[in-house]
Amino acid sequence: MLPVREKVIADRGYRGNHFCVTPDESLNDEHKKFMGKARARHETVNRRLKQWKCLQQLWRHDRSKHHLVFKTVVTLVQLEFEFGNRPFQVDVVNDNIRFTNFDDEL
Repeated sequence: MLPVREKVIADRGYRGNHFCVTPDESLNDEHKKFMGKARARHETVNRRLKQWKCLQQLWRHDRSKHHLVFKTVVTLVQLEFEFGNRPFQVDVVNDNIRFTNFDDEL
């Protein structure tokens, strides 16, 4: 669950979902640009997972092992981030509101 008042940045497919903020709900053009960069960064992470083919191909092994393999791939991608191959940064300050990237937490 999200903390109270916290929302997820999402694309227009999530319009009307009160847990999401979409480009149509942006505060201004700078905020809309920030949200686009944040979504692009997320797609970069998805691409890195797809490079391992764990999201693209039909799973042909014992179904009970799929979660273990997926968790292993996620861990490898996280280690890749921690040891220098991080996704691009997203950091915007707008009207004294800081929209922060989370690279410092890695």
